[in-house]
Amino acid sequence: MGRKSLAPERREQILDAFAVCLRHYGFEGTTLERVAEEAGVQRSIIRHYIGNRDDLNTAAIDRIIAAYKAELAAAIENLPQSELIPELLNYLFCLDEDSELSDYDTLVNALWATHERNPHTKSLLLNLYQAFESLIDDLLALTFPASPEAQRRSVAYAVMCLANDTWSMISLGFPPSRADLARQNAEQLIASLNENAPVSKTSAN
Repeated sequence: MGRKSLAPERREQILDAFAVCLRHYGFEGTTLERVAEEAGVQRSIIRHYIGNRDDLNTAAIDRIIAAYKAELAAAIENLPQSELIPELLNYLFCLDEDSELSDYDTLVNALWATHERNPHTKSLLLNLYQAFESLIDDLLALTFPASPEAQRRSVAYAVMCLANDTWSMISLGFPPSRADLARQNAEQLIASLNENAPVSKTSAN
């Protein structure tokens, strides 16, 4: 019987250390040497299990996307269709200090700080938000299957921007109550999908 691979465990160990270093040193100060020291491994171990600095960034973003999907999936698991959208809006617009994603916010903010001068970082952030948009769109499609695809995608994009910008503004000092206003706007956008869904011949007669 072969030995169990250490790759998954090592990757998580390294990515945890990477997130810690980002909080302490910022994006540009998070070197492979510091990540290796924080993880308690040699730099060659990072290169073996993940790769260079760009590969490390990519792996970190992939883990964030997986965490978003897992947390949202857990939130809506076994819910009836009528409760999918309310729970989605709770997830997007209610502050959850116990969320496992709170540490990832630090990482995303660090990537934002350098994305204009780092094409690789920019592409990673684009992948992250495209995946987030798709998650919202998937839930809208389950709730409003007859809605036009282009309109539904537009609503998903707008709701994502509302949620993302709301928390950005609150981090600057706007009152948390503004999240309730943003949620109301998101509800109105989502309700438009039902209003503009094609009318079937059966219901038209």
